Amino acid sequence: GDDDWMIGPKFTADTTTFLCYDIALTSFGGTNAVNLGSDDFLKVMVSTDCGISYSDLFTYDANSTISNTGQSDTISLASFVGQDIIIAFYASEGTVDDPEDNDLFLDNIFVKKVVQSDITVVDVMGPDTDCGLGAAEPITITLINFGTDSVASIDAQFDVNGTGFSAVE
Repeated sequence: GDDDWMIGPKFTADTTTFLCYDIALTSFGGTNAVNLGSDDFLKVMVSTDCGISYSDLFTYDANSTISNTGQSDTISLASFVGQDIIIAFYASEGTVDDPEDNDLFLDNIFVKKVVQSDITVVDVMGPDTDCGLGAAEPITITLINFGTDSVASIDAQFDVNGTGFSAVE
């Protein structure tokens, strides 16, 4: 069978390092949902010795459900904190000549650092004019949570400085 490797660059992991990627599996040249063959697999692997050897992080095989329309998967690399590592994807169609004929897609592969608390203001909408404003005027704040912790509520403070509202960090 055919074996293929895709190997990334070396980097140092910390407690907030994650591997993120999109994956999809379809029938060859089509869009139908399918499974991998009986001994086919895709392994997400890691090397801690500069690529001399690799260990499995995650394995997709015939028992795995991989979306035909695509799915986003994330793997924590926190167990490799302080180590120089290399991430690789290793695919094999095995030795059994199964009737499955598939297309496996990997896209948007990146390593990112995710912090627990990372709330960011992306938009502040307030009164359209500063004429005739009272002491309490409604405003709308749009936030995005880039962190890993859920956030049920947040306190926001604003300064009124005569030219509008500005977020206070």
